[in-house]
Amino acid sequence: MAMDTNKKNRELISALSDGEIPDVDRELALAALDTPEGRQAWALFHQIGDVLRADPATDLSPGFAERMAARLEA
Repeated sequence: MAMDTNKKNRELISALSDGEIPDVDRELALAALDTPEGRQAWALFHQIGDVLRADPATDLSPGFAERMAARLEA
């Protein structure tokens, strides 16, 4: 059950960070952000967004791919 709740919270936070959260879910998303896991998910989603919007010619720091893979796996 906790796994389903964590997954749902991540989905809510993702929708909020994308600006696509339905009004009915906004309060739940904000409550999910009020946890260490929620804040971590928020930061991760924004990092992913930054990478997706980055100039492809920009060099990534050494070990970036390995760190990102580890975070995604977690």
